[in-house]
Amino acid sequence: MDPTVQTFLCYEVKRRQDQKLLRKGVFQNQVEPYMPLHAELRFLSWFHDTLLCPLGSYQVTLYVSWSPCSECAEELTTFLAGHRNVTMTIYVAQLYYCNWKSPNREGLKILIAEDARLRVMFYDEFLYCWRNFVKNDYNNFDPWSLLDENSRYHNRILQNILKEPMKRLKKETFYFHFENLPYAYGRNKTFLCYEVKRERDNKVLHKGVVQNQVSPCALHAELSFISCFHATELCLDETYKVTWYISWSPCVECAEEIVKFLANHRNVFLTVFIARLYYYWEHTFKEGLQALDKGGVQMHMMCLQDFKDCWSLFVCSETFRPWKRLRKYYLFQNKTLKQILRREMTLKEETFRVQFNNAYKAPKPYRRRVTYLCYQLQEANGDPLTKGCLRTKKGYHAESRFIKRICSMDLGQDQSYQVTCFLTWSPCPHCAQELVSFKRAHPHLRLQIFTARLFFHWKRSYQEGLQRLCRAQVPVAVMGHPEFAYCWDNFVDHQPGPFEPPWAKLEYYSSCLKRRLQQILRSWGVDDLTNDFRNLQLGPTSPPVSSRDPR
Repeated sequence: MDPTVQTFLCYEVKRRQDQKLLRKGVFQNQVEPYMPLHAELRFLSWFHDTLLCPLGSYQVTLYVSWSPCSECAEELTTFLAGHRNVTMTIYVAQLYYCNWKSPNREGLKILIAEDARLRVMFYDEFLYCWRNFVKNDYNNFDPWSLLDENSRYHNRILQNILKEPMKRLKKETFYFHFENLPYAYGRNKTFLCYEVKRERDNKVLHKGVVQNQVSPCALHAELSFISCFHATELCLDETYKVTWYISWSPCVECAEEIVKFLANHRNVFLTVFIARLYYYWEHTFKEGLQALDKGGVQMHMMCLQDFKDCWSLFVCSETFRPWKRLRKYYLFQNKTLKQILRREMTLKEETFRVQFNNAYKAPKPYRRRVTYLCYQLQEANGDPLTKGCLRTKKGYHAESRFIKRICSMDLGQDQSYQVTCFLTWSPCPHCAQELVSFKRAHPHLRLQIFTARLFFHWKRSYQEGLQRLCRAQVPVAVMGHPEFAYCWDNFVDHQPGPFEPPWAKLEYYSSCLKRRLQQILRSWGVDDLTNDFRNLQLGPTSPPVSSRDPR
């Protein structure tokens, strides 16, 4: 800082738990003939030597005439990183040399990264300082002209600075916020280190660090990146590879926005390395990760090498020193992530054997057979887009969950799609009507249903549901050997080898159910849909429909 510039620092130190005022006073920068020392550093030295106790909990408020320079910001950040029992709020009257090329801008950003609260002084703060730190002889505070206008100007500049990506993280910040603890309390910030490369020459185009913003409006780190990325000029003829190293996995709202962003930017491919899983035991957060996976995002838990890579790219050139149990925590969270992503993408062999069994009676040991729905979404040319498995949960039928899942993808109306569903039970009347309404609302989408068993097929209302589906151009067929084999290959986490019927009389039960379905459809005057089923297209690996189908 320019030695000719005087900085005054007014401070208050309170005990956090009861807000009791412990000390207040004023420092200014020290000049010759004494050793030059900035006001912020004089305060830190005094606070550390006279008041700070490891067992205490402190709330510090500073009112400074000039914002901290880059060196003072570094020292304040290091102090806060080493004393987690201290929170600090800094009010600044003016911003000190914060032009585009000034390192002071980066200093302000790293202060925020270490949870310091940085604000511009407005009238109320000036009035508070006047009453508590100025020898005013009982005179009222007389604001100078343009006080509010100047404060708004400085605040606008400050908010723009804090929205900018940081170039690097402090070592202390990285060690605290990227530690891959299974349960990490007190780490309320998300840091996202990113690198954008052009695929054809692997050239790095953009690189930086963003964090979640609190003021003037809340914005998660992922959305902050998307906002910054939108501001860059992308060439539609180029392909871009984006890599994230993120301290917390995305929440469900951010996951939805990321999927939308990638859907609108087909030339962008995203890989995410995650330090910790955020609320991984909550169902909604699991669904967020599954949506990211289905949206084409490559996700990995950060292993030792990933931490080293992130350290060298975004922290410093020093050697990364891993913390204890890093590998143990990685193995735990990596296993958890795989379980989350596999839960709806694949079925266990035993689940398939019990739930898709098309025998009239459930096999021993007796277990309730509920509705499972495996689906595959393809473009009209057969290119696969996504697939998954859903089941009925807490009265929310699998068909309803499927409709919600497809609707959330915002499929373009100008393109045709094909969805094939494999159900353990045929739809109930309510779900049949929902599927009919869904099909009518999405005329560009071709929907086809295969079912392992017929649900209450002797009841009139259930027969009406099947008839209603077929009349709405939603073909319903009974699964045969080819369809079971297709499900086994595409939706079951099975041992290597060709498909062998997991239960006896699979084809016998299938042929009986096919005859029964044909009787139901004919009794309601539904046209023969044989040609529709024979024209079924599921891409290169699709199962042929059995020629023994009596329809």
